[in-house]
Amino acid sequence: MNISEMFYSIQGEGKRIGVPSYFIRLTGCNLHCGFDLKDLSKITQNNLEEFKKGSWICDSVGVWKEGKKYSTNDIVSFLLEEAKKYNYSNLVITGGEPLLQINELKNFLITFTPNYKGTIEVETNGTLDPSPIFPFINNFNVSPKLYLYDDENWINKKWYDFLSTDKIVWKFVVSSRSDIEIIEKWRLKYNIDRSSIYIMPASENREQLLKNSLSIIKLAKEFGFNFTTRLQIIIWDKLTGV
Repeated sequence: MNISEMFYSIQGEGKRIGVPSYFIRLTGCNLHCGFDLKDLSKITQNNLEEFKKGSWICDSVGVWKEGKKYSTNDIVSFLLEEAKKYNYSNLVITGGEPLLQINELKNFLITFTPNYKGTIEVETNGTLDPSPIFPFINNFNVSPKLYLYDDENWINKKWYDFLSTDKIVWKFVVSSRSDIEIIEKWRLKYNIDRSSIYIMPASENREQLLKNSLSIIKLAKEFGFNFTTRLQIIIWDKLTGV
């Protein structure tokens, strides 16, 4: 697999916020959220604001745009050693978009899971079919992008085949009431359980997050959705890999 970074931290968002977790960030993404650059070499973690188009921009593009290729055996050996070192029991596979490497990811999981006793989460934008790896994963944090709502494929239809499981959490970055109304319209169409929906404020830094949180909390209370902050931004601001 092509990997951008691996690190031990805590889960900063969603249902399992605060859980000590080991993160693997896979390289590459099929979406350019909040920017329209074709040449990713121009963008870094330090100049995101310069290229922002819209109310927010992907806060990890400066990391997932580059990576290193690892063999399945090397990754498995490394992660099992890290599990002994840190005693972690939750692995988070994130990106970019990790399902772009679905075949390599499946091979990794086939080898890794028999030797690992903890839980595994995947963070994804929901545009790709998760079927090949679904049996191996305890929790999917699916974060559809609201700017794609008019595209019928903004969420891959295969996700709806798994609604009867308890593995899916829907996590949305929102900035206004109109965003919430889109989520509610979609929820009613597909009979999505409110308890599986989490909303969090659009922000790229600590100042924006704190400024925007109160209005989003009010909307969460009004519509009955879960509110989640972004703990990693509160603690480390723009810093990644911590």
